Amino acid sequence: MATTDILHICGSMNPSYPSVAFLGGATDDYVQIDASAVAQVAGSYAFGTWIAKVMPVDRTSTMTIIGAGDKNAVEFIELNIEAGKLVARCTDATVAQWVVTTDAEACPPHTWTEVALVQDGSFPKLYVNGVFVAQTISTATDNVAWFDQTAGIDSMRIGAANKAGDDSVTQEFGGGIAEIKIYGSTTNEAALTAAKILDNYNRKFTTTSLYNHYRWGDYLLTDAGTGADNGTIVGAVVQSDCYCEFESRFRTKGLVTADYPVIAVHGGEAHCMVIKAA
Repeated sequence: MATTDILHICGSMNPSYPSVAFLGGATDDYVQIDASAVAQVAGSYAFGTWIAKVMPVDRTSTMTIIGAGDKNAVEFIELNIEAGKLVARCTDATVAQWVVTTDAEACPPHTWTEVALVQDGSFPKLYVNGVFVAQTISTATDNVAWFDQTAGIDSMRIGAANKAGDDSVTQEFGGGIAEIKIYGSTTNEAALTAAKILDNYNRKFTTTSLYNHYRWGDYLLTDAGTGADNGTIVGAVVQSDCYCEFESRFRTKGLVTADYPVIAVHGGEAHCMVIKAA
């Protein structure tokens, strides 16, 4: 037995949230919510807010939190983590309309971070843990573009993008995503103010214009928003009622049935010693 055959995995069990965990990496894993995209396009929604809790597994990958796209053309709106930074993009008929990126790392690995994208009819805004953070709009062709302009969008995914114009799956998420909220409307009530974004972070959220709400408790994919678009799991996606730092670290180790893990919990922290199979 080599020294590399002994692993010590440790991490906090708090906070924990009902979540979906994306396990496969670049293997077409996501939660499909196409009806949400179709309805927002049909309603010509010009305003909106996307909110999610995210726990990525690394700080180097490009991974999509929420992505809406066109199955037949290069047209999309997406909220990503790119090398640890929070990035939102909108492209209409192959032309990039806007790109906004946080100036600093926003989503460290194995840590719960609440992120938000707001389109308020003036320009897109990013929030991290309830706060508007330093960010740069690097492309500003049309800062007000949203579903009312991207009329070809007909698919939507949690945990992956559809941006190549051929319905392919890219930028798959690695880690856990919890508490998705998608607001949309033809009026700016769907563009949450800074105060409401902070309220949401403090667990006091508004239901006005809340089109989709995925809480994922009790292993359900039920949409509690007015859209009633229950998600469909595709690929290696599992549900967890209490996804936390320890689970995030544990799942990245690639343990198999023949490995021998021993787990102990003390003071809200879990430790696992593993002797890898020969």
